[in-house]
Amino acid sequence: MSMCKEDKKQYFVQIGNKQVEVNQEVYLELYKDQLYEKNQQRKRRRNNILSFDAMNEENNDVYDFVPDMNSNAEEEAIHRATMHKIKEILKEIDPDNIISLNYFLEYSEHEISAILGIPKHTVNRRKRKILNSIKKLME
Repeated sequence: MSMCKEDKKQYFVQIGNKQVEVNQEVYLELYKDQLYEKNQQRKRRRNNILSFDAMNEENNDVYDFVPDMNSNAEEEAIHRATMHKIKEILKEIDPDNIISLNYFLEYSEHEISAILGIPKHTVNRRKRKILNSIKKLME
């Protein structure tokens, strides 16, 4: 969708076949909108909310919307409890939402660095530190 030339702090978005330069505020707002839409799609899938629009979207298969009937209720409860604990931990130790952006919304470290306006190596370092903290807290 967009890219950032880090050395000059120029921000670009793709409009049609053309790259258009925008300011940082517009760039970040577009990324937030994109994050919101991806998150909504994931919520619909997770909550089994089926719409014809969602089924017609690119990269969707009808089987993505059918719940797994072989799942074990006990395993599901344990999984939900674990995910809840991880989310609570992330609220405290990941104020920039680096882990959520990377693992849940599938953004690359480069994209996260553009969103947050920090160098890629800083994103990588913070991510490793947060993952180590989660690992220790989950033990």
